[in-house]
Amino acid sequence: GASADKLLTAISRGGLVLGGLAVVPSTCLFDVDGGQRAVVLNMMTGVEDKVRGEGTHFKVPWLMQPKIYSIRLRPKLIQTTTG
Repeated sequence: GASADKLLTAISRGGLVLGGLAVVPSTCLFDVDGGQRAVVLNMMTGVEDKVRGEGTHFKVPWLMQPKIYSIRLRPKLIQTTTG
């Protein structure tokens, strides 16, 4: 009857809330791996001065866009002629 209907409504609302909370980490967090750095582009103020090192960082979706760069040294091959 009515009590079963209320129970199912409460369960479905709880499921929607949990589903919404499950989406938050993937849209509000970004990872910077070892050997990388991130610069955040803020849509309102431009590029932020702070460079973010490795780890997990917070961002506001659609407002902050992280740009991740590799800072690892790359070997450079120099061609020389030796006698």
